[in-house]
Amino acid sequence: MIKFLLHYFTSNTRHGTHSPFVYALADEVIYNKKYLNSVKQNYDLQRFSGKYDRLLQAILTYLQIDQLIFDQYRSMSDKRLALLKDAEQIDANEVSLLTSNDVLIVSGIYESTKAQQQWKTLKSNPNVHVTIDLYYFGLVFYRPQQRKEDFKLKYPFWI
Repeated sequence: MIKFLLHYFTSNTRHGTHSPFVYALADEVIYNKKYLNSVKQNYDLQRFSGKYDRLLQAILTYLQIDQLIFDQYRSMSDKRLALLKDAEQIDANEVSLLTSNDVLIVSGIYESTKAQQQWKTLKSNPNVHVTIDLYYFGLVFYRPQQRKEDFKLKYPFWI
């Protein structure tokens, strides 16, 4: 509970972001209850906590992800991919394979000391340009057109 409160009081809403990409994602998806309620269950999220799957469904739909992968990352240049992994199971080699079409979703980034360390290591990886910390999970993007930034957004607990 202390970690959650610390995250809550040190994180921003969409108005604390200076990235058009992250602001749009926050404004149009994360904090948009109408959009969240309109999204269909297009992705099989059985390995992810049901409490957060509606938000994750909305994010994946907004990003127009073609395929959700749970195991090893494999690049498919003609498809937009999302790799969903637990923070403690991230392999640094997978991050180096990300393309600008892909997103890495990292669950449980605050569940253990090891998970927190893995998240910190991911954020410092030179192949990672944008990270979004939503407490319960994080999003990792390879966006060479954008300067390296780490965002900590308040999780929309009201959804």
